[in-house]
Amino acid sequence: MPDSSQLSIIGTYSGGWFLTADHPVDHYPRYMVWSDQAEADSNVVFDNNIAFGPGPGHGAAFFPVALYRLGGQSVQLQAVGQDAWLCRSGTNMYWGNEPMTLEWIEADDYIRLECRDGDIVLKTCANPKGEAVRGGWQVADRASQPELRLRHVNLVTGQGYPPMYLSPEELRSGRNEGKVNFFDLFLLGVDLTRAQLSHANFTRATLRNVTLTEASLEAAQFQQVVLSRAGEASICRFNGADLRQANFAGVQAERCRFDWANLLEANFRGAKLAGADFGGADRTRTDFTEADLTGAIMYQGLVDGAIFVRSQLARASFAGTRVRGANFTEADLTDAQFQGTVFFVPGEPMASLFTKATLRRARFDGADACISVFDQADLREAHFEGAKLNNASFSGSDLSQASFVGAELLWALLDRTVLTGTDFSRCTFRANWPLFADATLRGTIFTEASLISAQFPGAVLSRTGEAEICRFNGANLAGANFAGAQAARCRFDWANLRQANFRGAQLAGADFGGADRTDTDFIEADLTGAIMHQGVIDSVAFARGQLARTSFVGTRVRDADFTKAVLTEARFERVQAECCRFGETQLQGATFREATLSEVDLRNADLTGADFSQASFRQIQMARAVLHNTVFEHSKLHGISFTEAYLNGARFSFAELYDARFEGCVLGQQNGLTACWFNAALLHRACFDGAEANGCRFDWANLTETSLRGANLQGANFGGANLAKTDFTGADLTGANFERAALHGAIFEQCKLAGAVFTDAHGEAVRFGHTDLSRTQWVRTRLAGASFVGSTLAQAVFDAPDLGGCDFTGVDLSTATVVDGRRPLMGRTVTDRTNFTGAKVNFALLGLDWSFLNLTKAELKDVPTVTGTTVSSDGKKPWQLTDLNAASVILTGVELTDAVLDNANLQQALLQDANLNGTSLDNANLRGASLEGALLNRASLLNVDLSGADLSNAHMRQVELSGASARLTGATMLNTDLTGAYLLATDFSGISGQALQGCNFGGACLVNANFTGTTVSKSGKNASSFSGACLQGANFSSAKLFGVDLSYAAVALESGEMQITRRGKTRPQKYKPTTLSDDMTDATTACPSGQFGPCEGEKMESERAPMHKWPSLQIAQLLGLADATPEPPAAR
Repeated sequence: MPDSSQLSIIGTYSGGWFLTADHPVDHYPRYMVWSDQAEADSNVVFDNNIAFGPGPGHGAAFFPVALYRLGGQSVQLQAVGQDAWLCRSGTNMYWGNEPMTLEWIEADDYIRLECRDGDIVLKTCANPKGEAVRGGWQVADRASQPELRLRHVNLVTGQGYPPMYLSPEELRSGRNEGKVNFFDLFLLGVDLTRAQLSHANFTRATLRNVTLTEASLEAAQFQQVVLSRAGEASICRFNGADLRQANFAGVQAERCRFDWANLLEANFRGAKLAGADFGGADRTRTDFTEADLTGAIMYQGLVDGAIFVRSQLARASFAGTRVRGANFTEADLTDAQFQGTVFFVPGEPMASLFTKATLRRARFDGADACISVFDQADLREAHFEGAKLNNASFSGSDLSQASFVGAELLWALLDRTVLTGTDFSRCTFRANWPLFADATLRGTIFTEASLISAQFPGAVLSRTGEAEICRFNGANLAGANFAGAQAARCRFDWANLRQANFRGAQLAGADFGGADRTDTDFIEADLTGAIMHQGVIDSVAFARGQLARTSFVGTRVRDADFTKAVLTEARFERVQAECCRFGETQLQGATFREATLSEVDLRNADLTGADFSQASFRQIQMARAVLHNTVFEHSKLHGISFTEAYLNGARFSFAELYDARFEGCVLGQQNGLTACWFNAALLHRACFDGAEANGCRFDWANLTETSLRGANLQGANFGGANLAKTDFTGADLTGANFERAALHGAIFEQCKLAGAVFTDAHGEAVRFGHTDLSRTQWVRTRLAGASFVGSTLAQAVFDAPDLGGCDFTGVDLSTATVVDGRRPLMGRTVTDRTNFTGAKVNFALLGLDWSFLNLTKAELKDVPTVTGTTVSSDGKKPWQLTDLNAASVILTGVELTDAVLDNANLQQALLQDANLNGTSLDNANLRGASLEGALLNRASLLNVDLSGADLSNAHMRQVELSGASARLTGATMLNTDLTGAYLLATDFSGISGQALQGCNFGGACLVNANFTGTTVSKSGKNASSFSGACLQGANFSSAKLFGVDLSYAAVALESGEMQITRRGKTRPQKYKPTTLSDDMTDATTACPSGQFGPCEGEKMESERAPMHKWPSLQIAQLLGLADATPEPPAAR
């Protein structure tokens, strides 16, 4: 049974149609003609569209009727009767002379085909007979039924053409001479496969479902032909046909197939070709000007020199096609597909033109579009992923949101383009090519693009207030030029920016995180709020740049130049910076937490409020930097220089400073230096006044001439530090450690040093005036010339310190102790004597060696007392200081009442105004001692050597000064009061010159005393007096007693014996005559008799004179002594 592919139109005559089909048996082509004489072949069945028309020679106006396959059933044509004719009269269809209906009879229903007003109407109805009938066309009931209007019937007459009785084989053989005329015909379902129809004329014809596969249609004319209609399934097929120079101008050919056809120089101008298939066709120089190719299939094959000017190519597909020199000027290529399309063949430089074309969302993925021209085109959201676009031109185009991921753009032109949101990820660009100069690139994406030496000078990559930014993340921008570009908030993270130029660029908020910024130039660039963290910054220039709030977190920065840059509130957390320059940089509020800085230059930088917490510094220069309220807490600062820096309010809590330099720097009262480490820091002439530096470590630091006045340094460690001339005035150094510290000239006045440790500390002229030094430790400390005036050393511990020349005036050392008897080493020369003037001194500090000490008015505590003695009237027990070494000591005003100083060495001692009342100095060495004004009443000076001693104005009433070893050679006794003194056989002959003037020997025991050669005279208004003295056996040979009072004195004119009571015991004492001649006295001398001299004869006698015993009650009462028998000194 023949199908639609076997049905062909073989010719026309008088406007009629002829149809043929191969016979199912012998395949002989049979003609079917509807006329008044012919009848249908009842054996032919068609399963697709077919048309019937009037036969030859019939006068009636016949028309074609279309029969369609319904519900998958084949429509069977069958003769109803031998005399049944189908004819037309007016607008009705007749069977014979009556309007009739043909019905398709099935088991239960009817399908009725009618002609109504030129339309074919399909209607359904029930079987009117109510019984099953055989299938076939029958006359139907005329009852009105619901209608379904299928299509408009085109009544074509084709008048004026001669009939052509040619079979399809004849058409294929070319016997028609290639000039078949189909003008104005209606062809439906005709198969003209491989027909020879070159130069055929199809003008104004209607071809539906016609097959012209592989037909020869060279130069055929198809103007205004209808090959398909919108909404209909039927199409014409030209696949594989030869359509060279064929003319389809204005044709209506939606969805028709031209795949693999030869369309060389074919004309489709203005044609409607939506959805048509041109796949694989040869479209060399084919003209599609203004054609509608919406959704057309253009892939594969060749498009060489084709013209698509102003054509509609939306959704058209050129995928895999070879396109050379095609012209798409002003064409609409929205959503067009060019994946893998080849636009360029080496050696055949034919550029395709897309000038002013609309290419929105068009896809050129993988295409080779080198040298193509896209000038002024609309390429928004277009895709060029992996495309080759070398030498392509996009000048003036809008590439917003377009994607060039992985594309090659060597020597491409993108000047004046709009690149908002464009993606150039992994692209390759030509070095030094001015690709983007002054271009608008907002939102462009260059992720991983190769942009080596790309030129972006003055390019607009973003705008303030707009969301679109460019993305260069991962791009290779080595040597790229962004000078003056506007790139705020753009992304350059992980890009290669080696030797890139961003001079003067606007880069606020840009992201450079992880990028390689080796030798990158950011001079005078605005990087406010930019992200610079991670990655490498090597030899980068940021000089004079704006980097406020810029983040360098975790970045490695080497040899970068930030000179005069603005880095306010910049972030350098965990940065590793080496050999960088921040000179005169503004770093207010910047953060360097946990940063590692090595050989960084921050001289003259403003670091106000900057945070260097937990940072590590090595060889940093901060000279003259402004560091107000800067935080260095927990940081390590090795080799840092703060020379002349301003550190007011800077906080160094828990910081470690080694080899740091603070010469001339100034800190204010708000500095937080708690637990800061200044180890080995150079702090020469630094100023830490009022600083909070609890627990700071200044181990081996150089703090010479540094000021720490009023600073809080509790628990600070100055071990090994050089504190020469360091000023700690008013500082709180409670618990501070000065072990091995050098304290030369250091000032600790009015400080709190309770619990401080000075083990092995050393220094000269240190000043501890009026300081709390309680519980301090002085182990092997060497503090020559140190001053502790007015300080408190309560419970201080001394372990063999050297306190030579130290001044403890007014110091309370009463509770100070020594360790294992290792007493302090005192100054043992006149020039370095240790001074305890007015101090309260624990005897343990001094022991029995007071030599050269200055104990002027000192109050000694815990001095050993004489065993068995009672408490004196002042509540004290007498001290036991036998064998005391106090040579050259200064004991001016000292209280040594009733003390035992037997065998003491007080040579050259200064005892002016000392209270030695009742003190025992037997066998003491007082050579050269100064006892001027001293109180020696009732003192025992047996065998004391007072050679060269000065006893002027000394109070020695009832003193015992005698013994074979007693010496007064060279002594000075001006106005000395020896009233009632025991001076038995004492030798005064060694007192020469005017050194024995104004002395009072009244009531003294001078038996056998020697005054040979002495001059006893007045001292000013004070006359020397021997009134009531026992002068028996005294020798005044060559003496001068002018102006001396000898009244009531006992003078022996002959040898004799007398009773002398001493220390409760009375012993006889023999004597010789007193040697006293009249020439030794003069008229100013008061003789024993009470008369003035010269004294001789009876003037030498007195009834009141104590001639037989001493002491004398009468004389004692006369002289105002307590009684005749003075209280002897305590038992020794």
